Amino acid sequence: MNSANPMTSELQARPAAPARFYQAFVFLCGVAVMTVEMAASRLLAPFFGDSLLVWSNLIGIIMLGLAAGYYWGGRYADRHPRPEPLFVAVLLAGLWVSLLPLVTRPLFRLLPGDVFSTPTRLIIVSFAGASLAFLPPVTLLGWVSPYVLRLLNQSVESSGRLAGRLYALSTVGSLMGTFLPSLVTIPWLGTAATLALAGALLIGSSAWGLVRSRAERVEHEMQQRRPPSHPPKPKPEHPLRSFFLFLFLGVPATVFVASRGPLKPVPGLVTEAESAYQFIQIWQQGQIRYLVVNEGGGIQSFYRPGSPFGTGWYYDYLALLPYLYRLAPSPAGRATAAGAAEAVRAAQTPGRGIAAPAMAATAAPAAAAASAATAATAATKAATASTATPATKAVAAPAGEAVLKTLLIGYAGGTVAQQLAALPAPYRSEVVGVEIDPEMVRLARDYMGGIPPHTRVVVADGRIWLRRDKDKYDIIIVDAYSREMYIPFHLSTQEFFREAKEHLRPGGLLALNVNASQTGGLLASFYRTLASVFPHVYWARSGAYMNYLLVATGRPLSPETLPAVIGRDGPPELLPPATELAAGWRSTPPGGKGLVFTDDRAPVEWFTDWMVVTYPARK
Repeated sequence: MNSANPMTSELQARPAAPARFYQAFVFLCGVAVMTVEMAASRLLAPFFGDSLLVWSNLIGIIMLGLAAGYYWGGRYADRHPRPEPLFVAVLLAGLWVSLLPLVTRPLFRLLPGDVFSTPTRLIIVSFAGASLAFLPPVTLLGWVSPYVLRLLNQSVESSGRLAGRLYALSTVGSLMGTFLPSLVTIPWLGTAATLALAGALLIGSSAWGLVRSRAERVEHEMQQRRPPSHPPKPKPEHPLRSFFLFLFLGVPATVFVASRGPLKPVPGLVTEAESAYQFIQIWQQGQIRYLVVNEGGGIQSFYRPGSPFGTGWYYDYLALLPYLYRLAPSPAGRATAAGAAEAVRAAQTPGRGIAAPAMAATAAPAAAAASAATAATAATKAATASTATPATKAVAAPAGEAVLKTLLIGYAGGTVAQQLAALPAPYRSEVVGVEIDPEMVRLARDYMGGIPPHTRVVVADGRIWLRRDKDKYDIIIVDAYSREMYIPFHLSTQEFFREAKEHLRPGGLLALNVNASQTGGLLASFYRTLASVFPHVYWARSGAYMNYLLVATGRPLSPETLPAVIGRDGPPELLPPATELAAGWRSTPPGGKGLVFTDDRAPVEWFTDWMVVTYPARK
């Protein structure tokens, strides 16, 4: 006895055209899922950052939504094997996706979190925000593959082949949804337009399928009721077609227009941009402009008309490298530097003015830094003048020596390049800046004081450029970060430092800016890795926050006389950091267990995440 479901019999009686439509529908929904994930990372970054913790949350939410959609979609398809519920679910998902650029901004502003929130807070807050925004549409899209499989499956013998075809189409669609937004739509059109296109795609395809399936159902019912001799009546215009056309064209376009304007409005906003690598903002307080990325947890570049020195951040310590390079080894003790450092500390009490937190999102400390630096400069000049010796007066290279040549990997907004170009002879440098993000270079040129004289900027990956470059340099500076807080692992390894060493002239310096804790393992790992390549490695704190300067070279380097040289030949704003650097100069390994990073094993992200996890206890 045949007990076939009448709905199955209805589907079996339909022509093959709907099957092709359903397969295309599966493909398009696969495109949409990954488009949502790629765009979601750009919506989250301005508020929660782009760290590995946030990415883990996002990927986990997408997987959770798909798993829930597979499960509930399959169950519902068995109970209601009709196409209409599927198209309604995808239609709702399309509406949700279209609204994301509009609703996520106020939602995420209510859930503050940055990379140096407590890790528990960052994980919970970013997970909550991402779940509220992205879990519902992804769950609805997870219905598609099992539901279409149920609708098209006509026999057990062909079920495996059908399932394989549908999941292959969904996966190929996901591949397109991965590359198309990241390479085309987000860089060229932006995140809001990308989501509007994805929403329109879902709304249009599901609305067309819903109208068609309902029309076919009505036609099928009319054929069953009509006598065979009766001619068919003309199909009436479906009343929902105009409404669906409005949803397809109106909702995404309206949301796209409404979401124009700043993605993350902040006081003093000058401009913002989305690049293929990050979300970038430039904002201004007083005469100072700051370049920040993602959620703005750290200042990436600093620009102030006039003198580029006296920033109060680690840039001033990198500007001391040409003076270190010109110094001759000196047997003098540390008494002079230590006494001057104590004068600096006394002049800056209360509040350390020369080192505002490098990752701070507010510009208020800069003004205090300038006034404190003025007092510190006077105190330090007095200290160094009273203790100068013949040795300290003979440490600098003659003024007629050639201009230094410096390679800067991680150009960002050009703060370091501007400082190196503004130093007096013989400490001034010709700079080759390497920056992977072309949008960052454009913003630096247009809003951060332009490209300094004798500076050439190359848009490339730092290591790839170094491998192709044939020049030799006196100083190589590595100040490159990805996702704001992670030093790219391939710029952290023994093999990379060997390549860099080959590009140094005799006596040249390799310097790194490392954001780390003194005992967390990351600083110790960089020290050990550099020490496996260079005979002499030194480190010192570069500011009052978590920035450290590591210097590797082939010759002994002693900065005891550095404050005296700066006091005589350098910008006065560099005197306080020079004194601090001389007092804190170390050649012994820092605390913490460290590894020698190699191309095979360089868990930079793990050490950085551990630093974030332990930050509240240190604070």
